[in-house]
Amino acid sequence: MGLFGRAINELISCPGRWREADLHQRVCFWCTVFVDTVQISENGLFSLVRVCYARAQLSTPEIGQRSDSSAS
Repeated sequence: MGLFGRAINELISCPGRWREADLHQRVCFWCTVFVDTVQISENGLFSLVRVCYARAQLSTPEIGQRSDSSAS
């Protein structure tokens, strides 16, 4: 679950550019709504995390290739 949570954290960081979702997927993520939520760490500590919700475009480019094409 740690790796999954880490991938989600990468997504909600919302850079508006391509990010690695896992070894085979790339997600182009744009923020539209921000929600502050409380996250509990493994140590039981609470922290405030700003979660980003948006439409995400999923694609699975071939291994070794970038899908930087912006053609519609």
